[in-house]
Amino acid sequence: MSDSNENRSSDQAKGDAGGDASVQNGSDAQAFAGYDLETGVLQRVRRWRDAIPALVLIDALRVSGSPLYVGLIWIAISIFSFLSLPVSIAISGETTLRLSIDGIDDLRLWSLVATIGLILVGTLPAGLAARGGACYAAGRTQSFTENGRVVFARWLQLFAIPLTLVAITAGLSVAMVSAGAIGRIGGNGSWLVEATAIAALPIAILIGLIAGGAVAAIPLAIAAAVLEKQPDVLDCLSRGYEYLFRRPIYLLFYAICATLLVATVWQLANLVVGAAILIGGWGLQIGSGDRTVPRGFQWFLLRLPPAVALTACWGQVGAIYLLMRQAANDQEVEDIATSPTDAKVAEIPNLKAEI
Repeated sequence: MSDSNENRSSDQAKGDAGGDASVQNGSDAQAFAGYDLETGVLQRVRRWRDAIPALVLIDALRVSGSPLYVGLIWIAISIFSFLSLPVSIAISGETTLRLSIDGIDDLRLWSLVATIGLILVGTLPAGLAARGGACYAAGRTQSFTENGRVVFARWLQLFAIPLTLVAITAGLSVAMVSAGAIGRIGGNGSWLVEATAIAALPIAILIGLIAGGAVAAIPLAIAAAVLEKQPDVLDCLSRGYEYLFRRPIYLLFYAICATLLVATVWQLANLVVGAAILIGGWGLQIGSGDRTVPRGFQWFLLRLPPAVALTACWGQVGAIYLLMRQAANDQEVEDIATSPTDAKVAEIPNLKAEI
């Protein structure tokens, strides 16, 4: 009798346990069924920025509100203005720059100085602002010091990016010169010149693609150089041209959105500078007893809106690079290296058999 009661109780316990297990399995099945519903669009629409990737451009605007990023580009613009010796500034009632060029020699000198100054002075703060904007866009903010350390270590690569394109274009131009010189050998006539010119059409088209695409490829390559783990100059340039020619509609759309945002920041900066010149200059006039505002005061303030706009522009370049990488390579926007652990490359295992 006792054995039968024990067997009955054990069977009841097994039944209860089986019932609990079935209920638990049913709840797990419902949970997994709920996860199964989050596929496709429903899985990606968890945040607005996942549904509308262009919203990350708004996050990248935070770089234009940083005094450190803006201040560095402000200093770079001021240095560039000092380097441009033939430039004279009309302060009274005008905010535009006037060029005082006497002859072709001054024009060549000013162009050379402007180009060298733009490359030397401009690449470092531009890359720093691009990295800062990309970090804000990726939601992985990093200190100015850490970003500066990364960008400064890659300054030579930033400097080499435009020079590499100049060297490639110059080499292809030499090929075009050689093709044009063939028709002059032996006085063969214009028919040979026409034939060699037609044969050189692929080289001319390649020069056009490289030179025309450099407008978008160079900024994207600079962003790649400051964001990728182990950047290479040619790899960065290839990324820039790849995103330009593979996803031109994406790039155009993001560029239009970024232009609207930068224009808004530009207008706000002009409003702030106008108020500073008006109210601050009025205070200086009253305090000094002079009717004119000091020129140095206006000279530096007038360079603040371009500095804010350029900072915002390069921040947008960093964010656009992440968006283009996502569109072309299916790599997430948040996938950037912001720590030594992220930047560390995985070691290749040793496949040699131990003896």
